[in-house]
Amino acid sequence: MAGLGKPITVEERIIQIVADILGLRREQVGRESVLTELGADPYDLVEIELEIEEYCGVSIDARRLRRAKKVGDLIQLVEAQIGPLATKE
Repeated sequence: MAGLGKPITVEERIIQIVADILGLRREQVGRESVLTELGADPYDLVEIELEIEEYCGVSIDARRLRRAKKVGDLIQLVEAQIGPLATKE
């Protein structure tokens, strides 16, 4: 089917967002990656939050975001709102 992209999961997209913002390769970021160990500072977390909200169309509670320690925590926050399928590439 021409024009239809491969479905992308919330997990794949959030991992890519984190990698892009932190200047890392996709392979360096995984669900179990600790955000601060990847080099994320508070400003990076705000940028990650804004990008996720824009891309996935969700609002992430700031208190929950501050409690997110791993990339997987971010994934769970979004999947709880919209499910595991984010969009198509």
